[in-house]
Amino acid sequence: MRDKHAPIFSSREDEPELREPISEFVVGLAERIDRLQDVEQSGDLQALRALSAPLAEEARQLGYASLVDLAQELCRACDEDKPEMAQAALLRVTQLGRRIRLGHRGAAG
Repeated sequence: MRDKHAPIFSSREDEPELREPISEFVVGLAERIDRLQDVEQSGDLQALRALSAPLAEEARQLGYASLVDLAQELCRACDEDKPEMAQAALLRVTQLGRRIRLGHRGAAG
């Protein structure tokens, strides 16, 4: 059984050329999620999708498959004009973001 509170690490963290981009991504993740939450609260699903798609792509490039899946789910909810589904997906993105930040080297201590 997987721990839903365990830290999440990039599948590409051992690639030296990605260490800095991964670190920058993780450090900026909370701010990006805050922005997603603000936009979701405003009800602008087009803007929410515009922020979610690049998040999914960057997560894919940096080895966070679970975040890719959730960000794509958020995009689908926006495309289908389903605000409740978008809100639920964003909640899961937020929870996953916390776990990704826990997995960051700078989170220790």
